[in-house]
Parts: sequence; structure tokens; C-alpha cells
Amino acid sequence: MPTSSSHPWTDLTRPISTGMPVVAGDPHVEISTALTLERDGAWVSHLRLGSHTGTHVDAPAHLVAGGRTVDRLDLAELCGPAVILGLESLAGSGRHAPLTADRLRPLIERFAPSGPETLPPRVLVHTGYAHNDPAHTGHPRTGHPHTGAHTGPDSAVGEHPYLTQDAARLLWDAGVRLLGIDTPSPDPSAPSEPPSEPPAGPPAGPPAGPQPAVNGLPVHRVFLGGDGILVENLTGLGSFRPVRTPIETDWTARITLGVYPLPLAGRDGAPARVVARPRGTDERTPPC
Repeated sequence: MPTSSSHPWTDLTRPISTGMPVVAGDPHVEISTALTLERDGAWVSHLRLGSHTGTHVDAPAHLVAGGRTVDRLDLAELCGPAVILGLESLAGSGRHAPLTADRLRPLIERFAPSGPETLPPRVLVHTGYAHNDPAHTGHPRTGHPHTGAHTGPDSAVGEHPYLTQDAARLLWDAGVRLLGIDTPSPDPSAPSEPPSEPPAGPPAGPPAGPQPAVNGLPVHRVFLGGDGILVENLTGLGSFRPVRTPIETDWTARITLGVYPLPLAGRDGAPARVVARPRGTDERTPPC
């Protein structure tokens, strides 16, 4: 990752700590000391956590039998030009507020007036959830760490804003292949949207490769079913809100994005370090 730029890198990653919130059913997080300086001459920690802990990447194999595993994702897919769609007022609409295609379309048209196909292939959705939910408070970081808050040992993820399937299809149709969001999942973590048919894949027709092995999770089915990538549990996206833009006003920001998941061999996903910086229209240098 280059270090010389007129714009500093902002860390969009949640710190991982014992007892941090997890999605119901996921392994709890426990970090303990395996070796100590005083006793062993070196400090080594023992980690117990799931592959979808904190800020993380979902590879197609997460829901697709025979799909690509996280170590097979190309850095060219994970890094490069991206756009943040700022919808902070969504979290204020209710903890379980849906983001529909009708809500998303005007913002896309504002960013890409010549057509949605001019969107970059990487889109991050900022709902304001990370800022509004104390159980998931994280801190945008530029070059140094902070500690994220949590509600206590083994606290569970609750309701949060989410995308509807038509919103996911709108983005997929526009050529988006990496979708990131500041919530624990782009789908609801509590039932609210009934499963819809047919099973997802690229809207032009079912993909030639492996197919999703489960029903439900419509946004996951659109992206992972089409061999796309999901990045979940981001934080700090609000730091890119344009100056003097009211929090109730939707906004967009052009960024350069770097997503770096642990290359867990043959696995469904992994915790990731995610960074971004403002991107000029003439910038050519990716962060990889």
C-alpha cells in the first residue's frame, strides 16, 4: 500500500476484541494470552473467532457450493476505484429500515448522470448504523489504532438497516461486483422481508457456475450467487461526507478502496483490513 499521497488513508476496520458483538450463531470472540514476555520471552496471543468476525469479506463459497473461496479472490477485484453512497438518514428511519431500489436510484443517477453503468465496480453503503448503535461503535482511524466499544461479553447483533433484493439487483445490473456496508449484513438479521423468487444470480440469467445452496438472504444470493463479493461491518464511512452536507441529506463520495482479507486457504470468508482515501477524478494509482 503506497504511503505517499496528498490524501491520508482512513481505516474503515472495526477492532477485534473479546466479547465483541457477533451475528447469532457465529462463534464468540475470545482473545487470550498464549505466551508472555516474562515467562516465555515473547508475547503471543491465542485467537478464537469465526471467519465473519468484525469487518470481514464474504466470498462466494459462503453460500455457494463450489464457489470461490476467500484465498481465490483477486486483489484487482478488492482494490481500486469505488464510491460511497451516503444514506445516514436511513438509520434514523428506524433500526430495521429497508434501503429500496427507489431510494437508491436517485443517488446513483446523481453520481452517474450518464447512466448507472458508469458506476465503479465497488460500492460502499453508509447507513449511519455504526454511528447510531452503541453496540457497534467503531472509530475511523488514520494511521493509528483506537478501541471500538461493545456492549459486553458475547453481545449479539440486533436489528439494523438493510438492502432489499430490488436494491441489490439495481446495483448488480449497474455492474457493481463488490458491495460493502456499515451493518453486520446487507440482509436483515431479523425476519422482515419474505424470501422472493427466483433464486438470485446475475439478472440476465442464471450463472453458468455453482449456485447458492440456501434460500433467504436475498442480497447475499444476488452477489455471492453471481460470483461477487460482500464486505460487511465497515466503520468510519461518514468521515467521507462532503463538507457542509447535512446529515439528513444523501451524498456520494469518490474514493480509492483497499480490501485485504486474510487468505484463509479454502475458506468461506475472513476478517479484513479495509482502507480508503478520497479519489480525484484523474487518479490512476490503486492501493494494491
